[in-house]
Amino acid sequence: MYNVLFDGNTSSNKYMKEFIENQQYREDQLRYQCNLGNYIIEPKENSYGKFYDNFKYYLSNNIPRFVYPEIMDSPIVSESHEEFIKNSQINSNINRRLKYKDIDFVLKNNNPIIWEFKTDELTLNVCGVKI
Repeated sequence: MYNVLFDGNTSSNKYMKEFIENQQYREDQLRYQCNLGNYIIEPKENSYGKFYDNFKYYLSNNIPRFVYPEIMDSPIVSESHEEFIKNSQINSNINRRLKYKDIDFVLKNNNPIIWEFKTDELTLNVCGVKI
């Protein structure tokens, strides 16, 4: 059956075949002349791709950056003592892990500041630090 449809004997099939061959030849010549190698044009984006891009754009521009560590459950890393104290005074950081000098602290309270520190089998509460 396929041989009957695409045997090239009918004029419409012949013209369609020639058109496709010419288009392929043209594209090959453009790739060669423009030194594009195997470059292809990206296909049209479907509705799922548009939704994904819009959602990603919304998340990256409308959610504050301090929310990302909460989502990922990663510690808040402080490079200096002042930054560690500043991160300890933020209400949203209560029960969060704060990392300072490769030591993990859990902020239990921020007024007064109370940290929890675990080493091996011991759990220590650090409080009464004068700022």
